[in-house]
Amino acid sequence: MNEVKQSTFITELSVILSEMGIDSDDLEEMVKKSAFEEWDSIFSAQMPINSISQIRQVRLFFLIKNVFKNKIPSEFQIARIFHITPAAAKTLISNCLASYKNELDNAFSDSVKTLLKDAKEVKNGFMLKIDSSFVVTQMNNLLRLNKPECETIKKLNENTSYFLISKDAKEWFESK
Repeated sequence: MNEVKQSTFITELSVILSEMGIDSDDLEEMVKKSAFEEWDSIFSAQMPINSISQIRQVRLFFLIKNVFKNKIPSEFQIARIFHITPAAAKTLISNCLASYKNELDNAFSDSVKTLLKDAKEVKNGFMLKIDSSFVVTQMNNLLRLNKPECETIKKLNENTSYFLISKDAKEWFESK
């Protein structure tokens, strides 16, 4: 029974890594490393656990670090892994990044830079494909705080994952 669950988990991770453009050749080794580091940190009391949500945060932290190559998956991908709703996944991502801010300092900026690399120039700026509402919210929050003169990122069409980012905002994120 465990073998079936594990292979399903590995298969799901493999699909998600493919969606994220991450090589999954050593996936089983990456998962083993992630699981060992998670177990070691919990049982050595480096990361005290008081609730199920904290266990999920620790697990997500080590998955981002070891499996997702320091990139943040979308809330839909996290929902598939943890078998939770996308709204709960968005909260999990947010809490994980807040709890492990120092350790995951570059994860968010690496994820944004990957998105910007694939941006297509359009009439009013650049078009990006962003599958995570969490990422859009965080990017807009950063713009409001640090570059209030820049326009926030806007959804191009309610039925798609494409967004418009201004040239100034794109350049600011690339410089970070």
